Amino acid sequence: MEKDLKNKIVVVTGASRGIGLSIVEAFLLEQVKKAIILDINSDAGINTTKQLNSKFGEGKVDFFQCDISVDVDTVFDKIVQKYKTIDILVNNAGTVNENSIRQTMNVNVVGTVDLTMKFWNYARKDKGGSGGTVINIASVSGFRVDPFSPFYKASKYAVIGFTRTIGHTVNYQQTAVRVIGICPGYTKTNMGNNISLHESRIFHAPILEKFKKKAIWQEVDAVSKAAVEIFKKADSGTMWLIEGGVLNELLVPSEWISEV
Repeated sequence: MEKDLKNKIVVVTGASRGIGLSIVEAFLLEQVKKAIILDINSDAGINTTKQLNSKFGEGKVDFFQCDISVDVDTVFDKIVQKYKTIDILVNNAGTVNENSIRQTMNVNVVGTVDLTMKFWNYARKDKGGSGGTVINIASVSGFRVDPFSPFYKASKYAVIGFTRTIGHTVNYQQTAVRVIGICPGYTKTNMGNNISLHESRIFHAPILEKFKKKAIWQEVDAVSKAAVEIFKKADSGTMWLIEGGVLNELLVPSEWISEV
């Protein structure tokens, strides 16, 4: 049966701009009860929250400053204390830094895993929770190979593997926490520009420019529309590719043990 976003409380990381902001707006249009923005940038988060409350109604959006590489436990507990429940978590926050593997992994992988597990353990029905949904934003870079952005790619490969594993049917049946993922193709965001900036310093700048011209680009609302659609229909442990505005399930190799 199709799931409904109406009256849900959703937390979206990295949501002061770009894909995260677009997802918040799309969920508000689907009548979520409350959208909670987490972002490391306090000024941007406060301003975005004010604009969204002006557009969708006072009190519909709240903001907590959060560096997901270090603040997960403290901020998550504050949200639960204030709102008593969380129904949906969208792990969107990410970074591109081909000068620092540690920063890339700490934000893109450790932060995503930590926050997912915090929600998973909080929401799991077998431990007294109500179940829920996690949507992890991975990337087309998490399964395709080219000569660019090895640190970023490594982080997104990890997100896909983690999402498929923690979201496995066996885990879902036990916990009622659904974990699904989106792999956006090339999307017109500041992060896309940052990839070009870092690559020009390190790897194959002339080749990258040719590659970018041939890539299939999409607007951010393609990703937010995909987030709404997969929330309504996706099975736990599945990954979805949104590329050029077209959404398809990503058919990656299945587990090596067919039955457990």
